[in-house]
Amino acid sequence: MYALERNKEISVAAKWGDPSFDHSFRRQVRDGAESQQWADLLSLLGTFSLSPSIDRWVCDLNGDGSFRVKGFRSVLDDLILPSSNMATRWVKCVPVKVNVYAWRARLERLPTRDNLAKRGVHTDSNLCPVYGSSLENIQHLLFGCDLAKSIFRKICRWWNISWVHFSSFVEWDSWFASIRLSSKLKSLLEGVLITSWWRTTHLKMLNILYKYRYFFTDEVFNSDEELKNWAQKKARPLGYVIVTKRSKANTSGFKNEVYLRCDRSGQYKENESSKDTAIRKINCPFMLVGKYSWVYNGWTLIVMCDEHNHPPAQHMEAHPYARRLTTDEYRLVEDLTKKNMEARNILAILKEQNKDNVSTIKDIYNAQSKIRKAQKVEETTMQVQWEYIPLDSVDIFWRTLKVSWSEPVEDDDIQCEELFMRVFDIDLNMQPTRHNSVSNTQTGRMHNLISDLNEEPPRHNSFVNQTSMWHDSSTDEQIEIERLRKQIPKVVHPYILVLDIQNVMSDGNCGFRAVALGLGLSEDQWPRIRSDLVRELEARQRQY
Repeated sequence: MYALERNKEISVAAKWGDPSFDHSFRRQVRDGAESQQWADLLSLLGTFSLSPSIDRWVCDLNGDGSFRVKGFRSVLDDLILPSSNMATRWVKCVPVKVNVYAWRARLERLPTRDNLAKRGVHTDSNLCPVYGSSLENIQHLLFGCDLAKSIFRKICRWWNISWVHFSSFVEWDSWFASIRLSSKLKSLLEGVLITSWWRTTHLKMLNILYKYRYFFTDEVFNSDEELKNWAQKKARPLGYVIVTKRSKANTSGFKNEVYLRCDRSGQYKENESSKDTAIRKINCPFMLVGKYSWVYNGWTLIVMCDEHNHPPAQHMEAHPYARRLTTDEYRLVEDLTKKNMEARNILAILKEQNKDNVSTIKDIYNAQSKIRKAQKVEETTMQVQWEYIPLDSVDIFWRTLKVSWSEPVEDDDIQCEELFMRVFDIDLNMQPTRHNSVSNTQTGRMHNLISDLNEEPPRHNSFVNQTSMWHDSSTDEQIEIERLRKQIPKVVHPYILVLDIQNVMSDGNCGFRAVALGLGLSEDQWPRIRSDLVRELEARQRQY
């Protein structure tokens, strides 16, 4: 039709004022498609009538010639929005979002499980996620749930008003109207009640969407360790492990906050190590906060974020923290290790006593290694059986004795005896023979100076004669005896009688002076001996 029009710029008013709509066409409408389109156009235009007025943008659905947004909005509201006979209640002492929540609750427009199912949203169950005994609708959420009734009962006790059980808003409005309070207190009470509804619904919605039911609790814990154990027991069935990230103390040093995170939280810090290690930290956002409450005199739990950025573990053996041994289990491993029980048998006993134990054989080996390292004992079966000698029962001055591995001394005794026989040429009957380089007198004299290896050195005062004999001997004899003494192994030296005695000054420090001489020092160096002994006593007070 547009192609047949001569004046392409003609207005609707001019077209409508012509004798006919085809008056300005360049030719008549032909049969076929043109005739069909022309008939359709005439049928559409025949239902309209134009008034002889100036064109304007304003019209009205009421027929007065004006179009207003308010009228169009009213029509849409009547068609779409639900209607209710109850007046909208608005409490000024609570936030707007709480008032909007109460308004939506009265119109049953909250996303309860029953309403979600009616709208085609699939959930695991339509029952209450907290107790699972009733259908979760508006009436159950605000009035029938045990949690809601418990909170409402505490509010009534707080405000000193009678508690009544009701199951609908009609009963609630009747009960609220019967309360004898001033208008200001009554408005404040209504704000407290609808705020408790909003908070309860908010927590339950989080239960549906984010599974907060695993960590939400109003329990008050006696210690932060009890709170931590509770959170770990809740997280383990879900395939996650919770660890203590850090704690916070106040100015007086009292710990009042503890932060619990996923074991895969944080960022990995690379180091210049040649060892190829797996990365466990992937900055998981999960976080719980335990705070000490002075009001409840205990620890409460706050859920900051329960979302993980990684899937749960299929097997808890993948978490090193979950494989840790408890204090009792570590003691059991220590006791069984002392009895030489194999690691696989120890692991079997641990799993038999604790069904939740996920430790591996490697963890048992690591625990045994720590035990041996703490005892400072080599990894041999025989040395594990060693025990420290009770030196107090031997001598009151003995306190320290180091246990170490030593070789058998039987061969040394034989070698010492052969060397002793070769040097002094002593026969089995202990008769000295003549020596070309030493006279008979000297040989016999030396024989008298040497005691039998099988006898204990004498402890009486017979050294006086030997001392005088030592001083009477010549310098050559002293040199010869010293040369022979150096040829004898040191293990035999304690059995050789003292061949020289020196007197020390009796000034009260004679003991220190004697020790200094015995160590090959001069007598005047006795202060050094005393200071060394004092340091020894201070370093090992418990042993001495």
